[in-house]
Amino acid sequence: MGEERSESDHKMRIYSSLVLSVLPYCGETWTLLARDLAKLEVFHMHCLRNIIRVSRRQRLRNKDILLKCKTIPIEMILKKRRLK
Repeated sequence: MGEERSESDHKMRIYSSLVLSVLPYCGETWTLLARDLAKLEVFHMHCLRNIIRVSRRQRLRNKDILLKCKTIPIEMILKKRRLK
């Protein structure tokens, strides 16, 4: 279990540095519609599910996945970036 934890932690660091740094690029200037935010959230959750190796058939809630990955929803990430 410890090896899986360190592997997913490593993958989360890579995901945070490579994907989350580029995903909201120029997001300060976007007019973010609800459907755009939903698509970004779907992509974010898809990536997190892949990192912790959870399929959609296992029917885990998004909140549980976010807790396992120790991260926040994409909407909160975008809000933080806009405030900077």
